[in-house]
Amino acid sequence: GKRLAVGRGNRVVVYDLSQSNKIVATLAGHRDVVRSVAWSPDGKTLVSGGYRSVRVWDAAFKPVHEFKALDGRINSLKFSPDQQFLYVADSVESRFGKVSKWSLSEATKKAEWTVHSDAVFALAVSADGKLVATAGGDEVAKVWDAATGLEIFTLKGHTSGMSFSPDGTRIVSGSG
Repeated sequence: GKRLAVGRGNRVVVYDLSQSNKIVATLAGHRDVVRSVAWSPDGKTLVSGGYRSVRVWDAAFKPVHEFKALDGRINSLKFSPDQQFLYVADSVESRFGKVSKWSLSEATKKAEWTVHSDAVFALAVSADGKLVATAGGDEVAKVWDAATGLEIFTLKGHTSGMSFSPDGTRIVSGSG
C-alpha cells in the first residue's frame, strides 16, 4: 500500500508514496505503450502488459519473465488469489478478446479462451479463484468458470469495469 506503479509510455514508473512520491524505479523493456500494471496480493511481484507481451518483475524490480505468446494489446492483468497464476486480457480491437492463464513459476501458458468479439477492457478474479469476469468492447460482461473456461452468464451493456465482492457472491460492472 505504499508504492504506486504507473505505465508511462513504454516504461513503468514506481513511486514510493511514503516518501513524498519519490520515484524508486523506472522499468524499461516494453517495445510499445504499457497498457496495464498489477501488483501481486503480497506486493512482491509486479506485472506490466503492453503490445503482445507481459513482463514480470520481482520485489527488487528485476525482470523475472516475459510472456510473448500473445496476439494484441494487454489491457488488463490479474493474479489468482494464491499467486500461482496470472490472467491476461489479450485483445485485437474489433476482432477478438481472449483471456489466458499463465503459470508464474513455469512462465508457461496453461489455458486460453476467447471471451469477447471485441477488446477486453476489464478483468476480475473471484477471491476463491473459481470465477473470472470480463468486460469488453462488444458491450457485454461475462463470468467464466476459471477451471474450464466455460461461460456462466452474460450481462449486456457493460464494457469498462469489473470487480467481485470480497466474499465472491456479487459482481459489479461499469460502463460509460
